[in-house]
Amino acid sequence: MPVNMRRATAVSAPGESVLVSSYTGANLVDAFAIALPDDSITDIETLAREVMGNPSLWFRACFL
Repeated sequence: MPVNMRRATAVSAPGESVLVSSYTGANLVDAFAIALPDDSITDIETLAREVMGNPSLWFRACFL
C-alpha cells in the first residue's frame, strides 16, 4: 500500500453531521479522512465492524 494511502488528514466535520449543530462555537469535533484502496469495503457498517470488531489485546486490556 502506498504511504500516502495510510495517512489521515484533518478535515472539517461534515455539514450533515448531527454533532455540528450541537457544538456550535466549540472546537470539540475532530474529523479525519483517509484514502481507501479501490477494492476496499464501501459499506460504512461493514467497515466499522471490520475495524472495531476484533480489537487487539492491548486495546481490550485498556478499554474493555
